[in-house]
Amino acid sequence: GGVPPPPGMGGIPPHPGMGGVPPPPGMGGVPPPPGGFFAPIAKKPSLPKKKSIKPKKKMKAFHWDKLGNTDAYTTIWKDLGKDDEKMLSKDDKMTIELAFSVVPKKKKLKKKSRVGADDIDLPDSFLKRKKRNKSPAKKKLVRLLDDKRRKAVEIVTRSLKLSGEEARDALLGMDHDAITTEKLQMLLVVCPTSEDTKVLGNYKGRLSSLDHAERFLKTLMEIPSLQTRLQLWLFKEDFDESMGVVREGVRAVNEALSQITTCKGLETVLKVILGVGNHINGGTSKGGAWGVKLSSLAKLKSVKSNDRKQNLLHFIVNLVRERYESSLKFLDDLKGVESAAQNDTAFLESEARRFANRVQQVGNIVKKGPCMEDDQFVPVMKAFHDMSASETKRLLEEAKSMTRVNEKLCKMYGEKPQRPEEFLEKFAIFVCDFRQAYLHVIERSKPGH
Repeated sequence: GGVPPPPGMGGIPPHPGMGGVPPPPGMGGVPPPPGGFFAPIAKKPSLPKKKSIKPKKKMKAFHWDKLGNTDAYTTIWKDLGKDDEKMLSKDDKMTIELAFSVVPKKKKLKKKSRVGADDIDLPDSFLKRKKRNKSPAKKKLVRLLDDKRRKAVEIVTRSLKLSGEEARDALLGMDHDAITTEKLQMLLVVCPTSEDTKVLGNYKGRLSSLDHAERFLKTLMEIPSLQTRLQLWLFKEDFDESMGVVREGVRAVNEALSQITTCKGLETVLKVILGVGNHINGGTSKGGAWGVKLSSLAKLKSVKSNDRKQNLLHFIVNLVRERYESSLKFLDDLKGVESAAQNDTAFLESEARRFANRVQQVGNIVKKGPCMEDDQFVPVMKAFHDMSASETKRLLEEAKSMTRVNEKLCKMYGEKPQRPEEFLEKFAIFVCDFRQAYLHVIERSKPGH
């Protein structure tokens, strides 16, 4: 039978399907992922396609911005769009078709058509000092500063009406009578710079031999960290007023966001708008909407009736007034939205962070204790720190709540992430338009119109 193979060389490999050497224990093949290698990708949940609406007349187009069925699934529109069609009776639908259908083109007449309802625009919301003749120097004094810097210091010191020694003592004693807020701002302008410190620090002569500007700065240099001290004192003086403005803005925005969150009348009105819009857009790609972008609300007044005496918003106002009158309360419920939308929330948040940084600076200096004898800065600022720290902490919490609630509402209405004032502005425009349209409808309902 032939020469046997050398030890360990094996023979001819087995035919497929004939078995073979089993793999070592624990060396099995790569297991397939759950569902197999060709498992289908999970689809995002989506709302079902709505029943097609076919108006009996060809309707004017209402170019609202329709939300996709998948996008609307996680929004408030999922609930609002369930029964929007039920908000309209048969008579309502007939009236819509009569008022907002496309009128066949006739021979053009020269007579101009009269517009009965004009679009409503939102109301508009949103030292030289006398030169003094320089008196000639009585004696030659030492000048170390450049002319531009010296002139700036001299102008400020004349307004301060304080010598360097008087300013130094008033700053150390935290003398509010001698150092007013205006004077603090002036002192910040002429506060010794690093260049001043370098030039004047090397001067070893008599203080009285220095010219006025040099002597003033040299004296102020005796107070350590003067610039920081002036900034924090000024912060203390402005704190109540600045905090009041920022806190009022943050609370106004939070209140407006809360009003939108809890306003049931608004939801009813949005259902009516959805129902009317879907009927007008029936049979087109714009129809069958579960929800729309909030910017669509501003377009309601752009769709005119055939007789040009009303627009789509007037029609909706009249429908709500006759059928869902209690929902008109939403105009009062959202009374804070228009003014809140005028706030710059980026500025409010920036100011809240600035307060926190300044309060922390005050706290750090208070911990170090007085740096000079008779220095009243630490005792005075300690009491301020205790008060301002708690108020600032509360403000930061309210600012964070503002951001959090706004993000939640943007998702709720299917809107892209945006600043709170951008979100509120869409409702502010709608509330203003709706109120003006309501007044127009009331006026036209009076005898004689």
